[in-house]
Amino acid sequence: MSKFLPAFIEKYPGQRLRLWWLYQNEHGLRLRLDKTGALPGSEDSPERPDEYIIYGVHTMWRTPKRKKTLSFESQATFLKRHGLLTTDEKAYLKKHKKLFEPEIFEILPEKDTNAVSAVLAQPKTLTIIGEKL
Repeated sequence: MSKFLPAFIEKYPGQRLRLWWLYQNEHGLRLRLDKTGALPGSEDSPERPDEYIIYGVHTMWRTPKRKKTLSFESQATFLKRHGLLTTDEKAYLKKHKKLFEPEIFEILPEKDTNAVSAVLAQPKTLTIIGEKL
C-alpha cells in the first residue's frame, strides 16, 4: 500500500486510503463533534471491530431515534491534528480550507423500530445498528 499512498495523496490531499485507516493509522478514530449517541458496549471497552470502522469513523452507534445526523472532524483535520500532512498537502489545504470543515453523516435507520443498526452504506451515510437510546 505504501507505493500507492503518495499517488493517492497527490490526487486527494488531506485524505487517506481506506486501507491506511485500517492498517497504518496509529492515532485512533476521528473525533465525533456532536455528543449525541454512544458506541455499543461499555464506556470502558466499546466494541470496535475493524469491519465497523471506515475512513477513521466508527459506523456502529446507538442514537436517539429522532437523531438524523452525526458529525465528525474531517480527514484533513485529523491528519493535521496528528502531524501527518505532507508539505504539499499543507500548501494545498491553505488554499482549500473547506476540507477542514466537519463531515456530516446521515443516519439511515433500519426498518425494525426496536433497533437501529450502523454500517457505512456509502460516503456520508451511516446506518445505525443496535438498540435505540
